[in-house]
Amino acid sequence: MQLRRTGNREVWAEIGTDMKRWRRNLHMWPELAYEETRTASLAALLLTEWGFDVTTGLAETGVLGTLRVGSGSRSILLRADMDALPIQERSCIEHASERPNIAHLCGHDGHTATLLGAARYLAEQRNFSGTLHVLFQPAEEATISGAATLLRNGALDHLDVDAVYGLHTWPALMAGNVAVHDGTAMAAADFFEVEIGGKAAHAGIPGLGCDAIVAASQVVSALQTIVSRTVSPNDLAVVTVGTIQGGEASTQVADRVRMTGTVRGADDSVVGRVRTSMGRIVTQVCAALGARGTVEFRGAVPAVVNASRCVQNVVAAAGRVVGRGGVHTNIPPSMAAEDFAFLLGKWPGCFFWLGGGTSADSPSLHDPTFDFNDETLVIGARIFAEIVELELPAGTQL
Repeated sequence: MQLRRTGNREVWAEIGTDMKRWRRNLHMWPELAYEETRTASLAALLLTEWGFDVTTGLAETGVLGTLRVGSGSRSILLRADMDALPIQERSCIEHASERPNIAHLCGHDGHTATLLGAARYLAEQRNFSGTLHVLFQPAEEATISGAATLLRNGALDHLDVDAVYGLHTWPALMAGNVAVHDGTAMAAADFFEVEIGGKAAHAGIPGLGCDAIVAASQVVSALQTIVSRTVSPNDLAVVTVGTIQGGEASTQVADRVRMTGTVRGADDSVVGRVRTSMGRIVTQVCAALGARGTVEFRGAVPAVVNASRCVQNVVAAAGRVVGRGGVHTNIPPSMAAEDFAFLLGKWPGCFFWLGGGTSADSPSLHDPTFDFNDETLVIGARIFAEIVELELPAGTQL
């Protein structure tokens, strides 16, 4: 992988070595949503060392660093997420998770290290004029997201931000490439929980009961008709049942089943239509089988909508790092969701994808064998730094 511009090669080589060390340490000691105390302590310690004004404890564990350079009046916010997933890692890497059933399988360890690297470079070089904020956000993976909590609690109300930027590693895109989408880039989403109640009975006398597992099976099948028969072919939508839990013994007709999952759509209106259809299906399918069904939605996340001006800044910044041929703007929106959308609802900005793949079959995000590609750490950090230097050019007085 060859970068088009060298920047300060020696400086980035040193920072890159530290970024790799930070990243692998974070990978070994992952922390779940709102529990990222160790990660936050590392970020706060380093930011303080580099001269940032640091605020901790935002939405439990969030960290905000602020650095003012020169007399420029504009302000930029860069954000990284910190939390891991409640999944057992199944890789053989030497820096695999030391914590059972907790692992960095979505690259947030790499996002944190990337932003730390950019923060260090910008603090040392000071080649901008204005105010830089760096936000290490908790709980991107949580039902009640960290970004939503930060805004609801007013933790960021004092910031006068002109633009906000974030990135996500993308293993489906080869390392050395960057992708960005103007407008709606990622899906709106909502979490759901379905409760199905039946009546317990002996497995040999099922007629005396009402099988909640059978009802749940019919509900899951019926939910698959929503996208194909309720949503317009011109709209994007996905309904995913992620967990099913029910039954207590192999000799009993189950009286209760709980299912959880997500609904996703191209925008909030599509998700709203899917929610309505889900409510009808769960209630009526269960009723037809003599069971009771309810569905509850919580933790809605709006679509990620990038601002055109900020997209162009990402294109320019990434082009300086990987070359214009490595910057892709014609990719379709992703049906993954991202709570960075809440920040974009408050300020204009851009969320882009940092290629991390090494082959066509690179493990995907949330795969138990996924690991962030360390070769992309400097690429991401340099793009962040280039964005800041574009947005807050040195020598600017006003």
